[in-house]
Amino acid sequence: MSDKKLTICFLGNAASIHTIKWAGYFAQKGHNVHLVSFDPPEISDLKGIKVHLFDKKKPLIFSPWDIVKNFLKVRKLVRQIKPDVINAHYLTSYGFLAALTGVRPFVMTAWGSDILVNPQRNILMKLITKYILKKANLITCDANHMKEAMVKLGIPESKIKIINFGINTELFKPDQKDPSLVKDWGFENDDKVVISLKWPDPLSDIETVIRAADIISKKDTKVKFLIVGPTAYPDHLEYLKNLVRELNLTNVKFTGSVSYNMVSQYLKSSDIYVCTSLSDAGIASSTAEAMACALPVIVTDFGENPNWVKDNYNGFVIPLKSPESLANRISFLLDNSEKA
Repeated sequence: MSDKKLTICFLGNAASIHTIKWAGYFAQKGHNVHLVSFDPPEISDLKGIKVHLFDKKKPLIFSPWDIVKNFLKVRKLVRQIKPDVINAHYLTSYGFLAALTGVRPFVMTAWGSDILVNPQRNILMKLITKYILKKANLITCDANHMKEAMVKLGIPESKIKIINFGINTELFKPDQKDPSLVKDWGFENDDKVVISLKWPDPLSDIETVIRAADIISKKDTKVKFLIVGPTAYPDHLEYLKNLVRELNLTNVKFTGSVSYNMVSQYLKSSDIYVCTSLSDAGIASSTAEAMACALPVIVTDFGENPNWVKDNYNGFVIPLKSPESLANRISFLLDNSEKA
């Protein structure tokens, strides 16, 4: 591999730890790394990453005027940066803008729903997705079923590389509960905590977690549910909070966003991890982080989850949209501590 130091321009969500980890890897290698984003970072020390932040007033791709306005701003900035390579994260937003800049080589990193869901919404989204993929010189993703979906869109298999998202096992490892953190949540130290780290959006299906919490609350009042994630979908989050109120649940807490370092503390102070996603790329990073912290995990039967979580061996795999199955597995783990 060449020792040449490159100027690399990333386009992606600066609030996402996935984007920061990608950009940070190359910054640590001594490359000149820029990150163009409409989403402000939540980490103050980005260790060598130069962030260029634009105000995001509306979703990037749904208004033709927004596309033109954002494209002109991004193109001007990218031309000033003069990168050796541009890498965009998530196709139908940052990827679209990166494709339009004309900068080459262009590396496109697909995240999941941008390939598995968005092209199915309508013909325009499908055409935009195909346009971006064809413009890219290299495409990365972290799951075989994503690669297969892109091949079906007419993309050569040789152009797609699978790169699994790694985790920091120095940060995510087994440890004792933090009683002060449990107290901050409003829980008692003898409560059993079930944690979900997926964003409270429709595809994460947090509704299934809430309905499972309702089932369990009728049997065990010492089980608490912690829903961790930013308010990126405020309307859906309000729907979920209304559901909690309608069910008169006192065992569900929404924390909002937490820092990446605090995620490990949240996991270590919990007892069971659940992921009820209706769509995912490879194994969710939060699932892998929970497993690294030695939490028993319960995940949905989707995508590559069964490749990583063997049902009844290193976790449980449950059907999609099944609160009863989720509640059953949570109860089993709480009743069988050695198995957990």
